[in-house]
Amino acid sequence: MAQGAAENQVPDAWIGQLVSVWVIGDRRAVVVGELKAVVELGVVVEEVRGGVDFCPWSGISTIRLGEPEDPRR
Repeated sequence: MAQGAAENQVPDAWIGQLVSVWVIGDRRAVVVGELKAVVELGVVVEEVRGGVDFCPWSGISTIRLGEPEDPRR
């Protein structure tokens, strides 16, 4: 991973694991899938339902390991 702010965002150890990415200003709100890459500009996630998303750091609110929790809890 490149040196800079990105390396403080998501550990490389999360690559290959299921993550939930909360996207700012997106109607979907959460991208759930396998973390494929962490780069200087953002992250790449292969979605559980298919497709690959690039999420730039400027558009990410939060990234967590695993599936999102039920907000009703």
